[in-house]
Amino acid sequence: MDATANVPGSFVYTPAFGTVESVPGTVQLSTTFTPTDTADYNKATATVNLTVQAPAKTTPTITWATPTAISSGAALSSTQLDATANVPGSFVYTPATGTVESTAGPALLSVMFTPTDSADYNNATASVTLAVTGTPSITWPTPGPISVGTVLGAAQLDATASAPGTFVYTPPAGTVESTIGNATLSVTFTPTDTADYTAATASANLVVAAGPAIASISAGGATSNAQPFTVVAGQPTCSSALMPLHDSSNVEYIFENNEWNSSLSQCAALNGVGFTLSTASFVQTSLGSPAKYTPATYPDIFYGCHWGNCTSASTTTLPIQESQLAAAITSVDTVETPTGYAPEPTQNYDVAYDIWFNQTPTVLSSQNGQPNGTEVMIWFNHNGTPQPAGSKIASNVSIAGSAWDVWVGTDPTWNIVSYVQDTPASSLKNLDLTQFFNDAQTRNTSGGAQVLQASWYLIDLEMGFEVWDGGQGLEISNYSVSVTSK
Repeated sequence: MDATANVPGSFVYTPAFGTVESVPGTVQLSTTFTPTDTADYNKATATVNLTVQAPAKTTPTITWATPTAISSGAALSSTQLDATANVPGSFVYTPATGTVESTAGPALLSVMFTPTDSADYNNATASVTLAVTGTPSITWPTPGPISVGTVLGAAQLDATASAPGTFVYTPPAGTVESTIGNATLSVTFTPTDTADYTAATASANLVVAAGPAIASISAGGATSNAQPFTVVAGQPTCSSALMPLHDSSNVEYIFENNEWNSSLSQCAALNGVGFTLSTASFVQTSLGSPAKYTPATYPDIFYGCHWGNCTSASTTTLPIQESQLAAAITSVDTVETPTGYAPEPTQNYDVAYDIWFNQTPTVLSSQNGQPNGTEVMIWFNHNGTPQPAGSKIASNVSIAGSAWDVWVGTDPTWNIVSYVQDTPASSLKNLDLTQFFNDAQTRNTSGGAQVLQASWYLIDLEMGFEVWDGGQGLEISNYSVSVTSK
């Protein structure tokens, strides 16, 4: 309101001085001029347009400190979503309260603030970065059983993680496992991205079975834990050393002369997964009691762990809990008077599987190498007067399409169940031994104990001859075992 005139006088404005223009838009201002010299001058008027603008809004100030890092899997709460503003209003967060942050790394949090006084204040936004730390997941398959003396390596220490990083194992690679039983392996994983991931640990159980004391032959006799003996077809061995044999698939078996109740000479010629007793002339039954009641020898081929000696863990599917057995398929051929060997005048022997169960996966050192479960013997042929340990408890039992007599006895530390085939056979083809194991679980000892329990572990399958008298010329060939789990 600053109109001027070319002569003295006074102005009256409409609207008047002090009027508050509260409505935005165009307002007409007018003035009436009254000259001092009214004799010579008339009154005059003038108008102008005034643009009234809306008042400028203020943007509120939001304060939001960077939250403390959280672990992946934690839900967002007011601890993280705690922004404040310098005027009253409401906050809407993205992501919202209760959202679970499942991915490690930086997470962007944002907020939209709406002021209560929207006439004077604008909406406002803000954001912060939340550090989400994760614990990497470690995958470590249970290692397969190994033999005592095995050096730990990548086959056992093979953990993987869900993020890049490094592994430190205890015990480390290169450690020789020297104790039979269950060994605990552990690993500490350190992630490369320590800002977003924390260290993680894991452990695995390793079964350490008694290793094979496979020996070589030298002028000084057997040398324990030397290089495996090289089997030459037809070459006789008279040593007590264990001889590794391999089938066409390189599955390992072990031959043992196993002469344990006599000092007479015994030698075997090895061929494939089989052998022929080239020297054996035992006279056990002539020795009188008690020697005549126990065989002089049990030359055999075994698969698994026998009295602290084991076939290669890499080709053996044992030990396995009886309840988890799907099948135990075996085949074998035998000859009792092979060409080139004169039959002994007296022959007392059986042709038998000797199968061992232990109450735990491995025979503990406190057991002195002896299983504490069940010995299952399957006599599919025999000659002369021998009979199984214990007493006959059943006859003409149908198993695997044949009739069998069942004998049950006990040893101080294990149960014994024996099956004697009514019609002797010289060969078995694809026989599933689990049929005998199932039957054994229905039998009790004279003391009322269950002969075989489903929770016990199959640790060894042996095939051989228990010989009391004679023995020369007895032959096994094409022995095979395939054990599978459910």
